[in-house]
Amino acid sequence: MGGPRISSNIGRVTIFGHLLFDELSASGLAAQNATSFAVALGGGADFWVSRHIGLRAMQADYLDNRNTATTQSGNALSGPAGNFRIAAGVVFRFGLELEGLPFRHRHHRQTPMPRPVDRPDPEDYIIL
Repeated sequence: MGGPRISSNIGRVTIFGHLLFDELSASGLAAQNATSFAVALGGGADFWVSRHIGLRAMQADYLDNRNTATTQSGNALSGPAGNFRIAAGVVFRFGLELEGLPFRHRHHRQTPMPRPVDRPDPEDYIIL
């Protein structure tokens, strides 16, 4: 599933919310193939133990599914349904370091560039 996600860092905690969309397919040996639209709305919180490893304290989503697949005998294999899902676990962060994330190392801090010294242009002098 994919879609927009918003997040905010508060110290070592990242709070996030997302709206995800995807295509849901149902098929099987005795089933008629059916594809439908699915959407998930949810969010959660991550606690960062180090720069690259965190604990997902909680993630909760509501998954809405509009699939109407049936078996060859006409019985419903699945129908429109809404399900809640809750998850927790370990989170790994890969990639580039971004501003505002916890655990920035000292050697990654940007030092200001030295300012050039203002020197007068030699053509501005009058030599006697």
